[in-house]
Formats: sequence, structure tokens, C-alpha cells
Amino acid sequence: MDLGELDSGATLEVAAVALRASRAAEAEILLLAAHWADLHPGIGKVRHEPGHVELPVQLGGEGTPEVMEFCPAELAVMLEIHPLGCRALVGDALDLRHRLRHLWSLTVHELRTPAWVARKIARMTRHLTRATAAVIDARIAGDTDDAATLSPSRLFDLVEGLVLAADNASADDDRAKALGKRFVTISDHKSDPGTTGVYGCVDDAGGQVLEETITQLARALADAGDTDAVHVRRAKALVLLGTPALALMYLLGVGPAIDSEKPRETNAAQQPSDSCDADAMAALAAVLATIDPAKLAPTVLLFLHLTDHTLFTQDDGVARFEGVGPITRDHLLDLLGHTNVVVKPLMLPAEHRAADSYEYTGNLREAVLALHPRDVYPYAVGATRHFDIDHTEGYDDAGPPGQTRVGNAGPMSRHHHRIKTHGPITVKQPQLGTYVWRTPHRHYKMTNNTGTHDVRPEHGDAIYGPSPMEAALTLCLISR
Repeated sequence: MDLGELDSGATLEVAAVALRASRAAEAEILLLAAHWADLHPGIGKVRHEPGHVELPVQLGGEGTPEVMEFCPAELAVMLEIHPLGCRALVGDALDLRHRLRHLWSLTVHELRTPAWVARKIARMTRHLTRATAAVIDARIAGDTDDAATLSPSRLFDLVEGLVLAADNASADDDRAKALGKRFVTISDHKSDPGTTGVYGCVDDAGGQVLEETITQLARALADAGDTDAVHVRRAKALVLLGTPALALMYLLGVGPAIDSEKPRETNAAQQPSDSCDADAMAALAAVLATIDPAKLAPTVLLFLHLTDHTLFTQDDGVARFEGVGPITRDHLLDLLGHTNVVVKPLMLPAEHRAADSYEYTGNLREAVLALHPRDVYPYAVGATRHFDIDHTEGYDDAGPPGQTRVGNAGPMSRHHHRIKTHGPITVKQPQLGTYVWRTPHRHYKMTNNTGTHDVRPEHGDAIYGPSPMEAALTLCLISR
């Protein structure tokens, strides 16, 4: 396309055509996902080899057909998405085709509703009965064309209300289940260097308590001399809750001064009005004031990958902080710039001897994770120290010693591990850190520390073939 030849009007027309083509492509993927499910019906247990069983599962809601458990894995490889993402795709396609027929037509035939909108509605209605889902489908896409004319946010609000009205009796049960899903997580996703995302979900009352406590702590930090903006002090207050005794000291007005040049101010709102409470609080404050705040700091284990050159020179070195990513030398020194630092060096992975037991434990596990900090499955995105460590060549209880070694290891999430162990997708590790994956339809992918790469079928066949020489030469060719 020569954009230079397009004026404003032509640009708008081409944009409309491109949108239509995009919706058509997304609709085609939905159709193919549903067809892929048809090609892999849930017909009962399938044994790929002794001890490895694949079971039928229902990925959609009531009324959708069962499929074989690992069938989305191979389709995921071709679509270059996560296997769990492909499971969701197949489940959404089946829900739309079998439970939300009018919305299916608007999406895949008329191309009036974006696929992502239809898929979200499929997930919103999945827990409902097939009959109830059909009623909602008729309301938004059959009797009316709301699913094609309303903006996504308005449409989702409408569907949410219809779902609640249809299933009002279980609203309290849903809330109880939601309380069981409360969480707080420290994420490795970061938008700015030196920061880490903190995400969570708490109950309504707990959220209000946390909000008030953070507000009071942020105010107490200001009283102690902290001159940062209020949003920064609120972030500091949340971290301070990780050291409860120190947080209490600040709330009682006896926390260590942050800026000695600024006089301490007592916040009258923090002082209890009852004289008995005042005496008790004063006694507690007196005890806390005798404690060294440094002794209240929790013990934290940081996994840092660096060289002595980065640490001891003034050059612009870079280290890697597991869970965060690359960091500068100054950032590194800031992390280490307090008194409670214990260095636990990790031996070079090549120095670790193989183990004769099945489990990867201790320094051997640390060595594997040092070499492979990310999931080695195609298109995987995980980076965690809680991976399963898979034996590339399956562990044999009656086999030779030394099977549990660095060169026979591949960290994976539990779901990817199950696909490799019990499903039809296989892997070889022809050299340390290089994994060649094969699907049942002879598609190959190679993963290494640079990502996921396509492998031509003839090259994959050579690596999986009987000739070690041919496999080695092919590996040299595709690894360039």
C-alpha cells in the first residue's frame, strides 16, 4: 500500500476496509477454533503411552460438547499463543456457537460485533444454564441488535444486569465465592525502573480499613519529616505495613525522624480521647521508643545476577534482579545499601553434579533456574522461582544414575509440564538451553534464551532422527 497516494477521504475508506478485514480474520479464527474442537471430540480416556492418560473436558458452559484435554495445545503453537489462552479461545467459540447463537451470527457471519466483545459475553454467561444463556442471547442479539450497536462498556453493563437478574438467587453464594478469591500479589510487571506493582482484592470493609490506615500512616510520615508528595507517602505507608511494629511506632508518633531539620508535629487526631486509653497508648509508645527500628526490618531474600565488575567499578554496569528485570548499578547499590545484607553466592551451573534422585532440589535447582529464568515452553511468558523442573528425557526409576542434571532440565509451569508429560507434544534438548518441540502434525518450534522460533519440518525431522551427526549439523544450521 502506497500511503502517499491516499488523501483524507481515501484513508478513511481504507481504514474501514481494514477494520472489516480484521473482524473477518478474527471471526475465521473463532470458526477454526470451534472446528478444531469438532475434530477432537471427548470420546473417553486416551492413552498416549503407558501411564499417560488424556481425558475429555468441557471447556465451555452447559450444553457445549466435550473435547480432549490437550487438544488446544497444538492449535496454540500455530496461533503463537499460550496454551491456556487457546483453551479459553476454544471454550468461548463453543459457547458462542452452542449457547449464544444470535451473537455467534452477529460476530462470525455479519461481522457486526467484534470477536473480543462476543468472547467476553461468553465468559460472563458461562456459569448460567443453557436455557438462561439463550434468553440473554435473544435479548441482546436476537430481538434487538444491542450487541452490534451499543458501545462495549454499555453492552457489558447490560449483560451484567441481565445475568444478575437471571441468577439473583445465587448472588450471595457468588459473593461468598468471591471472598475466597481475595489475593494480594507483588508483580514483576513494572512501568518505571525501580518500581514494582502491588495488586490485590480484599473485602469491602477491609478495603476501607486499609484505606484509612494508609491515609493515617502517610500523614504520620509527614509529621516525622517526610516531605514527599502524598501519593509517594501513601506508597511508603503500604510498604511500612510490612514491618507492623515500626508502622505502629509512626501511628503513635514515636517513629524515627525522617528529616531532623523539621520539628516533629503531633497530630491531635491520632491521640485517643479517653484517659485510660491515653495511658495505655503512652505506655506502649514508651516501650516501642526503646526499640532499634533496624531490628524490626524483615528478612528478604533477593536473587541478583551480577559480576564483580558491575559491583566494584564506576562503569555503567547492569545487573538482573529476578522478578524485576535488568537494573542499573545505582539501583543495585540502593537495594544493598542497608546493614542487613547476607550474600549467598550461587555456584556456576556447570559445577553442579547430577543427582540420582527424581527431584531437582537445593543448589541444583538454583543452578537450573539461573540458566533458565523463564518457562521454556513455546510462547510461554512466565518467570517465577516456583516452576516445575521437567526432565527433558523422562526420568526412569530403573535407569542409570545422573538423570537429574542441568543438561536434562527444563523449567515449566505446571500446565505446560502436564502437556509435555501426558500430552502429544514432545521435546528434545539437543544442547544445553535449546529445546526443539514437535506437535503431532509435524510442526516444530525451537525455544532458547532469545524466544520462540519456527523450525522447518525437514530440520525438525533431522533433530528427531536417528543420526546424531545429522542432528548436530542441523542444530548448528538453525542456531545461527
